[in-house]
Amino acid sequence: MESRGCVQLSDAIVLRYGVKGDIATFAIQAQLPPKTAYLGVGLSELGSMKGADMFILNATTSGTAAAPGWRLVDAYAPGFVRPVLELTYPVTIPEYTTTYFVQYFKLPSNKKYHILRYEPITNSQLLHHGVAYSCDAKAAAAVKAMKSLGPFDRFKHDMQCEQFYMLVAPNTTAYDAPQSAGLPMGTPGSQYLALELHYNNPEGLTGQKDKGSGLRVYYTDVLRPHDIGLITLQQPVLNIPPGQAVLRSNVSVCPSECTAKFKGPLTLLDGFFHMHGLGKSIITRRFRNGTELSPIGQLRSYDYEFQGNTPINPEARTLLPGDTLTLQCTFDSTSRRNMTRSGPATADEMCFHWLSYYPAQEDMGLCYSFGNRPFSVCGASMPKQLSDALHSRNGTSNVAAQMMKLLHTSTPAEVQFLYDEQYGERCYLQHGVTIAPGATVLDVGANIGMFSMFAAEVSCGRWVAGAGPLRPLSRLMGRLYVQLVMLRQAEAVACRMVTVSQLIEQHGIRRVDLLKVDVERAELQVLRGVQRHHWPRIQQLAMEVHDLDGQLAAVLHLLQHTAGFSSVVASQDDMLRGSKLYNVYAVRS
Repeated sequence: MESRGCVQLSDAIVLRYGVKGDIATFAIQAQLPPKTAYLGVGLSELGSMKGADMFILNATTSGTAAAPGWRLVDAYAPGFVRPVLELTYPVTIPEYTTTYFVQYFKLPSNKKYHILRYEPITNSQLLHHGVAYSCDAKAAAAVKAMKSLGPFDRFKHDMQCEQFYMLVAPNTTAYDAPQSAGLPMGTPGSQYLALELHYNNPEGLTGQKDKGSGLRVYYTDVLRPHDIGLITLQQPVLNIPPGQAVLRSNVSVCPSECTAKFKGPLTLLDGFFHMHGLGKSIITRRFRNGTELSPIGQLRSYDYEFQGNTPINPEARTLLPGDTLTLQCTFDSTSRRNMTRSGPATADEMCFHWLSYYPAQEDMGLCYSFGNRPFSVCGASMPKQLSDALHSRNGTSNVAAQMMKLLHTSTPAEVQFLYDEQYGERCYLQHGVTIAPGATVLDVGANIGMFSMFAAEVSCGRWVAGAGPLRPLSRLMGRLYVQLVMLRQAEAVACRMVTVSQLIEQHGIRRVDLLKVDVERAELQVLRGVQRHHWPRIQQLAMEVHDLDGQLAAVLHLLQHTAGFSSVVASQDDMLRGSKLYNVYAVRS
């Protein structure tokens, strides 16, 4: 079908148009006065400037005075919306209390676009919230190779994409980007999207269907000056005992070493806090040069049933390179009779703060620490072993499962992380360090005893000593001797501290096949507790070193010149690049 027409816009200007199918063609006929600088025409639903699509003819210096040159500019007025993309999928909701689905979508990627606005589409009262994750290039390749894009049961599916992108929440209004920035789409890191939807069905209703919830996205190829970026702050390690009216999580730290990577100041736009039913309050603080400034955001009365974007404190909209951010959640567990831990289920808990900002920074999507561990994730995505551990519901190993039963202070995620470190990566058996059958191993700084367990299994050794919270571990290790030096912090126990040399003398150890040290910044003190005449008995060493105040150099010098090891290597895992955390390995020839 084709139609034509014209509109007399003024005495001197006529707009002619033709429509064929979904393509409209416009022509301007005008008698312009001399020295006219521009001519603009806008189209809108009601004829107003707001939301108008415009094209502008600008006079240029080319041409002649009698016939000046003109340049056509595609433009739009504030409130204008571009093409629409609907990202929804239908599901049948099971009778379980908690269900997560995930579906992948191919986004327009023939060129770069900016998302100017997105709004939630909710078609089920059981939908609690949803999160859209963008897929980096590696994840996108994995998605392209999949036989189906879903939907999948999230608990049974290894989700490929993890960078927070957009939010779906029944109580939220549309998100509008500022005039100076847009959310990028079609770039290598935003060609595919994973839409995760969380359904909460506490009454166990059956036969429930969602005909399609998700997002309606408005986008344009007229790019704004800046890309919007997103930062995820979270505390993934939560242990919440029952009956606590006020229980504060460990502080999660986005350290200055991470924000120092910013190429300049960032402008924060808004945020989204997320906890579950025990959530009471949440705050994100900021520090500059050691001084605490006004917080970025805070909810003093968190409501799990009301999910939505939260504004940034106006005084905290500027984030500078080198600033430190901390996130802390407060919980009320008086309604619970059992321990509550981190996890995706409604009965589990979470502690998140997603921040949007501009201009976007490369390799800066995640920034947080784990429990009270001395390192942070800082980069575009989480290392896979950590991601698998945090999202695992049923995949924890038998050894890790035993450890969790005995050590109530360890979360599944933390235990799985430690298990993967020792049994999977064998992080202390590198650069020539080995454990032979019958070996004697000293484990100084045993934490929950995962390495002691590993060493005992590998060596079938006659003697494994662990300095750490190992009272329950003795029940697992049977005939193997366990030296108790420190206990977990939850217990107030008086104990006598001993040096490595005292341990060697007390038990008449003539040969130590491997000395493993992980004592959280006290590495040099442990090594100085080895008397010079005992060093020849120690054949190998593997240790974690915090390079504070030149400690790494001092450790290397001691191992080479005092201990007399023939090979000493300092190594840093890729996930810790830019931090002060190293592993050191030493062996004799």
